[in-house]
Amino acid sequence: MPAMSALFAGIDVGGTSMKSLVVDQSGGVINHITFATRPRALSQISALATDLVAHYPSVAGIGIVVPGTVDEKNGTVGYASNLDLARINIPEAVTHACGRPTKLGHDGRGAGLAENLFGAAHGSRSSVVIPIGTGISASLHFPGLVWPGFTHQSGEIGHIPVYVDGEPCACGQFGCLEVYSSAKGIASRYEAATGISTSAAHVQELRGSDPIADAVWNKAIEALSLVLAQITLTLDPECIVIGGGLSGAGEALLRPLRDALTARLEWRTPPRLVGSALGDSAGLWGAAVLGCEASGSDAFLSWKPEPYRQQGH
Repeated sequence: MPAMSALFAGIDVGGTSMKSLVVDQSGGVINHITFATRPRALSQISALATDLVAHYPSVAGIGIVVPGTVDEKNGTVGYASNLDLARINIPEAVTHACGRPTKLGHDGRGAGLAENLFGAAHGSRSSVVIPIGTGISASLHFPGLVWPGFTHQSGEIGHIPVYVDGEPCACGQFGCLEVYSSAKGIASRYEAATGISTSAAHVQELRGSDPIADAVWNKAIEALSLVLAQITLTLDPECIVIGGGLSGAGEALLRPLRDALTARLEWRTPPRLVGSALGDSAGLWGAAVLGCEASGSDAFLSWKPEPYRQQGH
C-alpha cells in the first residue's frame, strides 16, 4: 500500500484535448491541466506522466483513459479512429518512462466508473453512462459488473449506423451516430452547411435564430434518441447519464432528448435520463481512480463528489 502522503494521477486522452489530474488521498485536487492532443500521442502521454512525477514525486500510481477499443487487462488499444495508439502496451511504455505503476482504461468506461462512484449514477443498480465529446461511447454498469465486452469493444455506440445512407464517418462506415451527435460532428455538419467554423456549443446557442443550427441540432437529437431507444429496449437500464462536453448544454439537450426518447418508447416508460454530475471531467476522475488502483490503494472509496463538480471544465 502507498504511504498516506501518496498522490495519484489521472490522464484523459481525447482526440482533441488531453487532461491531467493529480489528487491526494482524500481526493483533493493538487493539479489540473488541459491542453491540445498532438500527433504521436504515446510520446505526449509518456512525457506528461514523466513531467507529473518530476513535479510531484509522491505520485504513487497513474491511470490513463483513452478512446477506441481498449483491452484493460493487457493494457492495449485495438482501434482508435482519432489517435495513433493501436497495438501499443501503453501502461508498460508509460511505467518505463516515469517509473510509476500505470493502469489503462477506456475513456467511456472510466467516465462511467466515476459517475457511478461519485456522480449522477450513484445509487443506481444499473446505468448506461454516455460521454459525448469528440466521439461518443457508453459505459454499461450492472450490479457488480462493468461490462467491457467479449472483445473489449462494448459501448462503441458512436459507430452504430443510425442512417443507412448516411454521411461518411472517420471509421470507414456511413451514417454513424458520431457523425450527427458528437460535438465534433455537430460542429462539422454546421461548417459543411455554412462554411463557418464553430463549436457545438455555439451551434446550440444559435438555435432559434439560425435555421441551419436548428436543423443540425435537431438531427443530433433525432440520431441520439434512436440509439437510446435501442439501448433501452436491449438493456433496460435504471438510468442513462449524458456526459462529456456536450452535457454542458444542460436542458437544451436533455429536454428534447427526453421527449424524443419517450416518443420512441410508446408502450413503456423510458429510463431516467439525466445530465452528468461531473461533466467533461468524468473521464479524468475515472483515470484518477485507476491511478489509485494502480498504486494498490482503495483511497478513492472515500472520495466525496460535491467538491469535484466545480473542477476540470
